[in-house]
Amino acid sequence: MCCMHALAQVINHGIPEQVLQDMESVSEEFFQLPAADKAHFYSEDTNRPNRLFSGSTYKTSKRLYWMDCLRLARTFPGSDCKKEWPEKPEELR
Repeated sequence: MCCMHALAQVINHGIPEQVLQDMESVSEEFFQLPAADKAHFYSEDTNRPNRLFSGSTYKTSKRLYWMDCLRLARTFPGSDCKKEWPEKPEELR
């Protein structure tokens, strides 16, 4: 049986390392919040640009890897999309 895997790394994107580390940290804080604080943001609606959802890779890989995902949309230039982002943790906005 043969398996194919793909991996991509984006370099020279101009985002400072500290910004990436801060986003990772605040994302971890979000996922550590009590379920009640996240429940209103959960949605299965794939047309909703900002949402929390759960799923697995079972449909595509025949293996069950569970994942919880936080999708945050941001349009440019200068849109105020963050008002639609979760209120907690505060640093996320």
